[in-house]
Amino acid sequence: MNAKELFEKEKRFDISYGLATRINTQSITWDAPIIQPNVSVSIGKECFFEESISEKPFLRTKPDTQDKASLYHGAFESYRYRIVIPKHSEKTVIVHQTHEGSSAGSILIDAQEGSQAHIIIVQKGIAPVHSCVLEVQAKDRSKVQCAIIQDLSQESNDFIRCHAEANTEAKIDWFICTRGSSISRANVTNNLLGEESHVRSYGIFLGDNNQQFDLSAKSMHKGNRSISDMHTKGVLRGKSKSIYTGLIDIDEQAYGCNGYQKEHALLLSPTAVADAIPNLQIRNNDVKCSHGATIGRIDEEQLFYLTSRGVTQKEAIQLLVQGFVRPLVSSLNWPALDTYIEPIVEDFSL
Repeated sequence: MNAKELFEKEKRFDISYGLATRINTQSITWDAPIIQPNVSVSIGKECFFEESISEKPFLRTKPDTQDKASLYHGAFESYRYRIVIPKHSEKTVIVHQTHEGSSAGSILIDAQEGSQAHIIIVQKGIAPVHSCVLEVQAKDRSKVQCAIIQDLSQESNDFIRCHAEANTEAKIDWFICTRGSSISRANVTNNLLGEESHVRSYGIFLGDNNQQFDLSAKSMHKGNRSISDMHTKGVLRGKSKSIYTGLIDIDEQAYGCNGYQKEHALLLSPTAVADAIPNLQIRNNDVKCSHGATIGRIDEEQLFYLTSRGVTQKEAIQLLVQGFVRPLVSSLNWPALDTYIEPIVEDFSL
Protein backbone atom coordinates (compact mmCIF):
# COMPACT_ATOMS: atom_id res chain seq x y z
CA MET A 1 0.00 0.00 0.00
CA ASN A 2 1.52 3.33 -1.08
CA ALA A 3 1.50 6.61 0.85
CA LYS A 4 -1.65 7.98 -0.77
CA GLU A 5 -3.56 4.76 -0.17
CA LEU A 6 -2.52 4.80 3.49
CA PHE A 7 -3.69 8.40 3.79
CA GLU A 8 -7.10 7.61 2.28
CA LYS A 9 -7.49 4.60 4.59
CA GLU A 10 -6.67 6.49 7.79
CA LYS A 11 -9.83 8.41 8.66
CA ARG A 12 -8.86 9.39 12.22
CA PHE A 13 -7.28 12.66 13.13
CA ASP A 14 -6.15 12.51 16.74
CA ILE A 15 -5.07 15.54 18.74
CA SER A 16 -2.63 14.56 21.48
CA TYR A 17 -3.85 13.42 24.88
CA GLY A 18 -7.48 13.10 23.85
CA LEU A 19 -7.94 16.76 23.02
CA ALA A 20 -9.93 15.71 19.94
CA THR A 21 -12.96 15.55 22.23
CA ARG A 22 -12.76 19.33 22.51
CA ILE A 23 -11.23 20.49 19.25
CA ASN A 24 -13.31 20.41 16.09
CA THR A 25 -11.25 19.03 13.20
CA GLN A 26 -14.15 18.52 10.81
CA SER A 27 -13.42 21.82 9.05
CA ILE A 28 -10.10 20.60 7.61
CA THR A 29 -10.27 20.33 3.81
CA TRP A 30 -7.84 17.48 3.20
CA ASP A 31 -8.54 17.31 -0.53
CA ALA A 32 -7.72 20.95 -1.38
CA PRO A 33 -5.41 21.30 -4.42
CA ILE A 34 -1.65 21.09 -3.80
CA ILE A 35 0.10 24.33 -4.81
CA GLN A 36 3.84 24.86 -4.50
CA PRO A 37 4.58 27.83 -2.16
CA ASN A 38 6.44 30.85 -3.48
CA VAL A 39 9.88 30.86 -1.85
CA SER A 40 12.62 33.43 -1.48
CA VAL A 41 15.89 32.55 0.24
CA SER A 42 18.53 34.83 1.69
CA ILE A 43 21.68 32.80 2.17
CA GLY A 44 25.36 33.47 2.87
CA LYS A 45 28.27 32.60 0.62
CA GLU A 46 29.64 29.04 0.77
CA CYS A 47 26.37 27.89 2.30
CA PHE A 48 24.80 25.04 0.34
CA PHE A 49 21.08 25.20 -0.45
CA GLU A 50 19.37 22.49 -2.47
CA GLU A 51 15.74 22.23 -3.52
CA SER A 52 14.60 18.88 -4.89
CA ILE A 53 12.11 16.05 -4.74
CA SER A 54 13.13 12.43 -5.09
CA GLU A 55 12.13 9.00 -3.88
CA LYS A 56 15.28 8.66 -1.80
CA PRO A 57 15.00 8.88 2.00
CA PHE A 58 15.59 12.48 3.01
CA LEU A 59 15.08 12.76 6.76
CA ARG A 60 15.66 10.54 9.78
CA THR A 61 12.26 11.58 11.11
CA LYS A 62 9.87 8.67 10.64
CA PRO A 63 6.19 9.15 9.74
CA ASP A 64 3.51 8.24 12.25
CA THR A 65 1.34 5.72 10.45
CA GLN A 66 -1.51 6.31 12.91
CA ASP A 67 -1.71 10.05 12.32
CA LYS A 68 -3.72 11.63 9.51
CA ALA A 69 -1.48 14.71 9.17
CA SER A 70 1.70 12.63 9.04
CA LEU A 71 0.22 10.38 6.36
CA TYR A 72 -0.89 13.47 4.43
CA HIS A 73 2.71 14.64 4.44
CA GLY A 74 3.98 11.34 3.08
CA ALA A 75 1.34 11.25 0.37
CA PHE A 76 1.58 14.82 -0.91
CA GLU A 77 5.09 16.07 -0.12
CA SER A 78 5.79 18.75 -2.74
CA TYR A 79 9.04 20.43 -1.69
CA ARG A 80 12.35 19.61 -0.02
CA TYR A 81 15.12 21.97 1.05
CA ARG A 82 18.55 20.92 2.29
CA ILE A 83 20.74 23.56 3.91
CA VAL A 84 24.36 22.68 4.69
CA ILE A 85 26.48 24.88 6.93
CA PRO A 86 30.19 24.14 6.24
CA LYS A 87 32.65 23.25 9.00
CA HIS A 88 33.84 26.07 11.25
CA SER A 89 31.76 28.71 9.45
CA GLU A 90 28.95 31.00 10.64
CA LYS A 91 25.97 31.54 8.32
CA THR A 92 22.53 33.15 8.39
CA VAL A 93 19.71 31.77 6.23
CA ILE A 94 16.26 33.35 5.94
CA VAL A 95 13.52 31.49 4.05
CA HIS A 96 10.24 33.27 3.17
CA GLN A 97 7.35 31.04 2.10
CA THR A 98 4.13 32.51 0.70
CA HIS A 99 1.35 29.92 0.43
CA GLU A 100 -1.55 30.07 -2.00
CA GLY A 101 -2.89 26.56 -1.42
CA SER A 102 -2.23 23.30 0.41
CA SER A 103 1.32 21.95 0.49
CA ALA A 104 3.64 19.58 2.33
CA GLY A 105 7.39 19.79 2.54
CA SER A 106 10.58 18.90 4.38
CA ILE A 107 13.58 21.00 5.40
CA LEU A 108 16.89 19.52 6.51
CA ILE A 109 19.54 21.64 8.22
CA ASP A 110 22.96 19.98 8.33
CA ALA A 111 25.28 21.93 10.64
CA GLN A 112 28.72 20.43 10.22
CA GLU A 113 31.40 20.25 12.90
CA GLY A 114 32.17 23.55 14.62
CA SER A 115 29.73 25.55 12.48
CA GLN A 116 27.20 28.16 13.56
CA ALA A 117 23.82 28.56 11.86
CA HIS A 118 21.04 31.11 12.28
CA ILE A 119 17.93 29.98 10.40
CA ILE A 120 14.63 31.87 10.19
CA ILE A 121 11.67 30.40 8.29
CA VAL A 122 8.70 32.73 7.74
CA GLN A 123 5.36 31.28 6.60
CA LYS A 124 2.58 33.52 5.28
CA GLY A 125 -0.44 33.24 2.99
CA ILE A 126 -3.30 30.77 2.99
CA ALA A 127 -3.03 26.98 3.07
CA PRO A 128 -6.12 24.81 3.74
CA VAL A 129 -3.55 22.20 4.82
CA HIS A 130 0.15 22.86 5.33
CA SER A 131 2.51 20.19 6.67
CA CYS A 132 6.17 20.89 7.36
CA VAL A 133 8.83 18.55 8.75
CA LEU A 134 11.97 20.36 9.87
CA GLU A 135 15.04 18.41 10.92
CA VAL A 136 18.27 19.74 12.44
CA GLN A 137 21.39 17.60 12.53
CA ALA A 138 23.95 19.37 14.72
CA LYS A 139 27.38 17.80 14.49
CA ASP A 140 30.03 18.00 17.24
CA ARG A 141 30.51 21.48 18.72
CA SER A 142 28.14 23.13 16.25
CA LYS A 143 25.61 25.78 17.25
CA VAL A 144 22.23 26.13 15.57
CA GLN A 145 19.51 28.70 16.10
CA CYS A 146 16.33 27.83 14.19
CA ALA A 147 13.07 29.78 14.23
CA ILE A 148 9.73 29.15 12.55
CA ILE A 149 7.38 32.13 12.33
CA GLN A 150 3.96 30.81 11.37
CA ASP A 151 1.72 33.72 10.39
CA LEU A 152 -0.70 32.07 7.97
CA SER A 153 -4.27 33.28 7.58
CA GLN A 154 -6.89 31.88 9.94
CA GLU A 155 -8.42 30.02 7.00
CA SER A 156 -5.39 27.70 7.11
CA ASN A 157 -4.54 24.53 9.06
CA ASP A 158 -0.89 24.07 9.94
CA PHE A 159 1.05 20.99 11.10
CA ILE A 160 4.73 21.29 12.03
CA ARG A 161 7.04 18.50 13.19
CA CYS A 162 10.53 19.48 14.32
CA HIS A 163 13.23 16.91 15.01
CA ALA A 164 16.74 17.62 16.28
CA GLU A 165 19.86 15.57 16.92
CA ALA A 166 22.55 17.21 19.05
CA ASN A 167 25.94 15.53 19.10
CA THR A 168 28.90 16.12 21.44
CA GLU A 169 28.90 19.69 22.81
CA ALA A 170 26.41 20.77 20.16
CA LYS A 171 23.92 23.51 21.00
CA ILE A 172 20.50 23.99 19.44
CA ASP A 173 18.00 26.81 20.02
CA TRP A 174 14.45 26.37 18.73
CA PHE A 175 11.96 29.22 18.60
CA ILE A 176 8.46 28.61 17.24
CA CYS A 177 6.03 31.52 16.95
CA THR A 178 2.49 30.36 16.21
CA ARG A 179 0.13 33.18 15.33
CA GLY A 180 -1.92 32.12 12.31
CA SER A 181 -4.09 29.19 11.20
CA SER A 182 -7.40 27.89 12.46
CA ILE A 183 -5.84 24.69 13.79
CA SER A 184 -2.11 24.71 14.59
CA ARG A 185 -0.10 21.74 15.74
CA ALA A 186 3.63 21.99 16.45
CA ASN A 187 5.59 19.04 17.80
CA VAL A 188 9.27 19.37 18.72
CA THR A 189 11.43 16.33 19.55
CA ASN A 190 15.02 16.81 20.65
CA ASN A 191 17.50 13.92 20.84
CA LEU A 192 20.47 14.90 22.98
CA LEU A 193 22.88 12.21 21.80
CA GLY A 194 26.29 13.59 22.70
CA GLU A 195 27.97 14.47 25.96
CA GLU A 196 27.35 18.04 27.10
CA SER A 197 24.87 18.68 24.31
CA HIS A 198 22.45 21.52 25.03
CA VAL A 199 19.00 22.26 23.57
CA ARG A 200 16.66 25.16 24.29
CA SER A 201 13.15 24.77 22.92
CA TYR A 202 11.23 28.05 23.24
CA GLY A 203 8.01 29.26 21.70
CA ILE A 204 5.06 31.62 21.86
CA PHE A 205 1.48 31.25 20.65
CA LEU A 206 -1.04 34.08 20.22
CA GLY A 207 -4.65 33.07 19.67
CA ASP A 208 -7.99 34.78 19.16
CA ASN A 209 -11.42 34.08 17.65
CA ASN A 210 -11.78 30.27 17.43
CA GLN A 211 -8.13 29.33 16.91
CA GLN A 212 -6.94 26.00 18.32
CA PHE A 213 -3.37 25.07 19.29
CA ASP A 214 -1.88 21.65 20.01
CA LEU A 215 1.75 22.10 21.06
CA SER A 216 4.25 19.58 22.39
CA ALA A 217 7.96 19.43 23.18
CA LYS A 218 10.09 16.41 24.06
CA SER A 219 13.71 16.22 25.16
CA MET A 220 15.27 12.75 25.02
CA HIS A 221 18.55 12.67 26.98
CA LYS A 222 21.04 10.00 25.93
CA GLY A 223 24.35 11.85 26.36
CA ASN A 224 25.98 12.41 29.74
CA ARG A 225 25.74 15.94 31.18
CA SER A 226 23.28 17.01 28.50
CA ILE A 227 20.99 19.97 29.21
CA SER A 228 17.50 20.75 27.95
CA ASP A 229 15.36 23.81 28.60
CA MET A 230 11.77 23.99 27.30
CA HIS A 231 9.74 27.16 27.80
CA THR A 232 6.51 28.20 26.10
CA LYS A 233 4.31 31.25 26.62
CA GLY A 234 0.89 31.86 25.12
CA VAL A 235 -1.85 34.49 25.14
CA LEU A 236 -5.43 33.56 24.29
CA ARG A 237 -8.59 35.59 23.83
CA GLY A 238 -12.01 35.06 22.25
CA LYS A 239 -12.89 31.36 22.17
CA SER A 240 -9.38 30.16 21.37
CA LYS A 241 -8.04 26.96 22.94
CA SER A 242 -4.64 25.43 23.57
CA ILE A 243 -2.99 22.36 24.98
CA TYR A 244 0.71 22.06 25.74
CA THR A 245 2.41 18.76 26.57
CA GLY A 246 6.02 18.51 27.62
CA LEU A 247 8.27 15.52 28.26
CA ILE A 248 11.79 15.18 29.63
CA ASP A 249 13.04 11.62 29.17
CA ILE A 250 16.44 10.70 30.66
CA ASP A 251 18.07 7.42 29.72
CA GLU A 252 19.35 5.11 32.44
CA GLN A 253 22.92 5.56 31.11
CA ALA A 254 22.73 9.36 30.80
CA TYR A 255 24.29 10.72 33.98
CA GLY A 256 24.60 14.30 35.22
CA CYS A 257 21.78 15.62 33.01
CA ASN A 258 19.71 18.73 33.62
CA GLY A 259 16.17 19.14 32.29
CA TYR A 260 13.72 21.97 32.75
CA GLN A 261 10.28 22.70 31.31
CA LYS A 262 7.80 25.49 31.89
CA GLU A 263 4.58 26.67 30.26
CA HIS A 264 2.70 29.91 30.97
CA ALA A 265 -0.64 30.85 29.45
CA LEU A 266 -2.39 34.19 29.83
CA LEU A 267 -6.16 34.23 29.23
CA LEU A 268 -7.75 37.52 28.17
CA SER A 269 -11.36 36.34 27.94
CA PRO A 270 -13.62 34.07 30.04
CA THR A 271 -14.22 31.77 27.05
CA ALA A 272 -10.53 31.09 26.27
CA VAL A 273 -9.22 27.70 27.48
CA ALA A 274 -5.68 26.43 28.06
CA ASP A 275 -4.34 23.10 29.34
CA ALA A 276 -0.77 22.13 30.24
CA ILE A 277 0.55 18.60 30.81
CA PRO A 278 4.22 18.49 31.90
CA ASN A 279 5.85 15.06 32.24
CA LEU A 280 9.13 13.66 33.56
CA GLN A 281 10.52 10.20 32.80
CA ILE A 282 13.76 9.67 34.68
CA ARG A 283 15.68 6.39 34.76
CA ASN A 284 18.66 7.26 36.97
CA ASN A 285 19.28 9.31 40.11
CA ASP A 286 22.16 11.52 38.98
CA VAL A 287 20.00 14.23 37.38
CA LYS A 288 18.41 17.61 38.02
CA CYS A 289 14.93 18.03 36.57
CA SER A 290 11.96 20.27 37.21
CA HIS A 291 8.73 21.29 35.55
CA GLY A 292 5.98 23.81 36.07
CA ALA A 293 2.93 25.35 34.46
CA THR A 294 0.72 28.35 35.16
CA ILE A 295 -2.55 29.39 33.55
CA GLY A 296 -4.09 32.65 34.64
CA ARG A 297 -5.67 35.95 33.77
CA ILE A 298 -4.50 39.57 33.78
CA ASP A 299 -3.29 40.61 37.23
CA GLU A 300 -5.90 43.09 38.49
CA GLU A 301 -3.35 44.87 40.70
CA GLN A 302 -1.02 45.45 37.77
CA LEU A 303 -3.97 46.68 35.69
CA PHE A 304 -5.07 49.04 38.46
CA TYR A 305 -1.53 50.35 38.89
CA LEU A 306 -1.26 51.26 35.20
CA THR A 307 -4.74 52.76 34.84
CA SER A 308 -4.27 54.84 37.99
CA ARG A 309 -1.36 56.55 36.26
CA GLY A 310 -3.28 57.74 33.24
CA VAL A 311 -2.98 54.68 30.99
CA THR A 312 -6.26 53.49 29.46
CA GLN A 313 -7.37 49.96 30.23
CA LYS A 314 -6.81 48.89 26.61
CA GLU A 315 -3.30 50.33 26.59
CA ALA A 316 -2.58 48.71 29.97
CA ILE A 317 -3.57 45.29 28.64
CA GLN A 318 -1.36 45.85 25.58
CA LEU A 319 1.60 46.66 27.80
CA LEU A 320 1.01 43.64 30.04
CA VAL A 321 0.74 41.27 27.05
CA GLN A 322 3.93 42.61 25.50
CA GLY A 323 5.72 42.43 28.85
CA PHE A 324 4.55 38.84 29.25
CA VAL A 325 5.89 37.64 25.88
CA ARG A 326 8.98 39.73 25.13
CA PRO A 327 11.35 38.44 27.84
CA LEU A 328 11.25 34.93 26.36
CA VAL A 329 12.12 36.24 22.89
CA SER A 330 14.92 38.49 24.12
CA SER A 331 16.45 35.68 26.23
CA LEU A 332 17.81 34.13 23.02
CA ASN A 333 19.84 37.28 22.30
CA TRP A 334 18.98 37.04 18.59
CA PRO A 335 18.37 40.55 17.18
CA ALA A 336 17.34 39.30 13.73
CA LEU A 337 14.54 37.27 15.31
CA ASP A 338 13.33 40.28 17.29
CA THR A 339 12.68 42.20 14.06
CA TYR A 340 10.18 39.52 12.96
CA ILE A 341 8.51 38.83 16.31
CA GLU A 342 8.07 42.41 17.48
CA PRO A 343 5.47 43.43 14.82
CA ILE A 344 3.48 40.23 15.35
CA VAL A 345 3.24 40.79 19.11
CA GLU A 346 2.38 44.46 18.67
CA ASP A 347 -0.30 43.67 16.08
CA PHE A 348 -1.87 41.05 18.36
CA SER A 349 -1.84 43.47 21.29
CA LEU A 350 -3.80 46.17 19.43
